[in-house]
Amino acid sequence: MKADLDRQWQETGLPDANRPNVDVVRFTTLFDWAEASADCLQRDGWDAAAEDGGLSATEPADPAQANAMRYAVYVCYAKYPMDPRFSVPLNESQLRYLYRYYTTTMRDCVRKQGYEISDPPSESTFVENYQRNAWTPL
Repeated sequence: MKADLDRQWQETGLPDANRPNVDVVRFTTLFDWAEASADCLQRDGWDAAAEDGGLSATEPADPAQANAMRYAVYVCYAKYPMDPRFSVPLNESQLRYLYRYYTTTMRDCVRKQGYEISDPPSESTFVENYQRNAWTPL
């Protein structure tokens, strides 16, 4: 979790001396992190919304306000981090299952919607490269 917070802070572009020490309020799940983040930002006065499973917020044009917003986004991320169990890499068996799902059920569904899909890599290539460059039918 520390490495994830370090990465999030780096993305703010703010000096390390300004990095706050933030207490975790609660862990979030894949289903509620966006809502928790949007609520946190709104409580701090920022225009933010949870939309389609993601977080929507417009960064202000004024550089000082943009920095303040990036700071607030970091604080909210630190207060409501994703539960670490959702960050555990998939094991080989899970990756092979995912490959079969992607190359059959999901691929067929996406094609039926009229989209063209690139050819998938071999299963062994998919498993080997998943962490660096995952292929999906999307």
